[in-house]
Amino acid sequence: MIYSRFTSLAVALLLALEVTVAQPHGKRHHKRSPKAVAEPTAETQTEYETVYVYVDENGNKIENYSPEASAPAPEQHSVDVSSLNTANTANKGVASISGSKPGIVYSPYNDDGSCKSSAQVSSDFASLQDYPLIRIYGVDCNQVSNVLAAKASSTKIFVGIFNVIDSTQFNNDMSSLIKSASSSWGSIHTVAIGNELVNSGASVSAVVSALNSARTTLRAAGYTGPVVTVDTFVAIMNNPILCQNSDYIAANCHPYYDGKVDASGAGSFLTTQSANIKAACPGKDLLYTETGWPHQGEPNGLAKASVSDQTTALKSIWAAMGSNVILFTFRDDLWKQNTAATFNAEKYWGIKDYSIFN
Repeated sequence: MIYSRFTSLAVALLLALEVTVAQPHGKRHHKRSPKAVAEPTAETQTEYETVYVYVDENGNKIENYSPEASAPAPEQHSVDVSSLNTANTANKGVASISGSKPGIVYSPYNDDGSCKSSAQVSSDFASLQDYPLIRIYGVDCNQVSNVLAAKASSTKIFVGIFNVIDSTQFNNDMSSLIKSASSSWGSIHTVAIGNELVNSGASVSAVVSALNSARTTLRAAGYTGPVVTVDTFVAIMNNPILCQNSDYIAANCHPYYDGKVDASGAGSFLTTQSANIKAACPGKDLLYTETGWPHQGEPNGLAKASVSDQTTALKSIWAAMGSNVILFTFRDDLWKQNTAATFNAEKYWGIKDYSIFN
């Protein structure tokens, strides 16, 4: 998991929106940069005064930190929004999930990080037959073919290209996706180009360029469904060009990382952020492509991580959002690394009580 970088101007904007940073999940291929990242957290001294304490990625206080001195120069985007083909970026109205249950994130890895076999994937999917949408993140481990073979006939798959910035890997992964899915395009709900790339420091223009290139390639291969880039809701609001170039708004939003929201408020947090995100991206549908709550880890302000808190949070999310979310995640990701930056909860987002959705 990698913390977002914010300029002082961005922090002021978020405060105006009453938004605090919901930290994203690190994925299997993320490599944490050793460079310290200054991250503002608010500590209320009085009812009227707010003081910022800057911490590094491990949560340690940075003394004498100057955000003005450390803020990067504004990025110069090379993409001209006015020149885009609006037929490619129109809201296609398919951000919703058809069915009575939410979507679920699935990762095809064993506890040691090795690839699950096709038989293991099929065994996992025996528990997911009633879920209308399953999200995967990449093409490694033959996951696209294995998931398409294991899913129920009515289930759609939200697929992704994880390696985007390296052009050779990006092209190879695109070829792999098309080879695996070209005979099953009707089963593909959405293709995501990248996950939380801008939040992790990637160039906005590079992500948008890859997104539009991928859409062109996919259209030529016969895929006519939505193509998006997924990022944190904060990154999207700070860079609306991401949603302007996506066929709908695909946002990750985790109330647990806000610090001011307990489990019972998870649903209302998502509802509030929905309005803020849509205001930044008018005319676009929104799908929360990751949300959930850990069942183990350290407290983060009002947010506590326990099985009962997870159940409470998921009930709150279910009541507020219905099936129009993708929940993180099918089972615990024990191949990940817990850190202080993730409140030692990174491994423990697997849903414990699926009866909530019956």
